[in-house]
Amino acid sequence: MLLVGTVSALVTDPEYDDMSHVSVRDFTSGYWFSISRISEFADPEVMVKDQLSHRGGVIAVELHSQSFRATLSEAAATALDGHREYVVEFPASQYVSVRAALEAIFHGANSLHILG
Repeated sequence: MLLVGTVSALVTDPEYDDMSHVSVRDFTSGYWFSISRISEFADPEVMVKDQLSHRGGVIAVELHSQSFRATLSEAAATALDGHREYVVEFPASQYVSVRAALEAIFHGANSLHILG
């Protein structure tokens, strides 16, 4: 699923227990997608469609200079809304904040691949 919209990326969000997160709301469909992690949990949580959520099941995230691709396990996709892959496009000016947030979310894991 391709998502193009307003991206929010924070390494620590004091409003939500210092959670690290990257989220996007698609301009056309209004579809929400978010990857987040609170430091006390080992696995990131994926949220779609504004409140369907699942902890764990992120197989890989590939970060490029103006997008990232998140691939979910079959179990995670089934628990959410059936999509196994999300491509999120963002302006190049947001690369640094998106990268920092993804690095915080996947700290200590081998799931993040920085390609651009």
